[in-house]
Amino acid sequence: MRILFIHLLLVLNFASVANYPTPKKKPSLLFYIQRSLNTNTVIYEANFNEDGWLDPKNPVNAYWILYEKNRKKEGLSLIEKKYAYGIEVEACKNDSNAYWLRLVSQKQLPLKIVQTEPFKATTHIQRDHNHTYLLDHIFIQSDESGFWPKVETIKLYMHTLDHSDSLNEVITINP
Repeated sequence: MRILFIHLLLVLNFASVANYPTPKKKPSLLFYIQRSLNTNTVIYEANFNEDGWLDPKNPVNAYWILYEKNRKKEGLSLIEKKYAYGIEVEACKNDSNAYWLRLVSQKQLPLKIVQTEPFKATTHIQRDHNHTYLLDHIFIQSDESGFWPKVETIKLYMHTLDHSDSLNEVITINP
């Protein structure tokens, strides 16, 4: 898949996609992914050790909240981990409190998990000529008419580092 074009839109405020539930905001929540298929949501959460620092062996946990099944929490399947929502994590060489994270299905969107204080981490993403933003969540619009879903657009919901502005970026996927 190639990126056909990227359109950046500055907005004052944003919310989840209309009629979609919003996961509970807590210091360990890094970001989440929602899809056009249904309201079930993939959660990416910081995994802290007992002292409140990111666990170097497993700094991020990914799992489903199945809103369509009474908010049941469920791990990602092996296929989901390998081809869709799984992650690759690598420690930042010059920052002991940060990790590079890439979604296995979107390796061209590197994310940086930054420990900001004990039991608190944020997700940074560079966009728009290397400006750094805080990633809040991602929405994936897909065509479900075939045997496998075909991703059409990826919408990134971000904030400036000081939370003064919110931004959305729509990435259109060309098969």
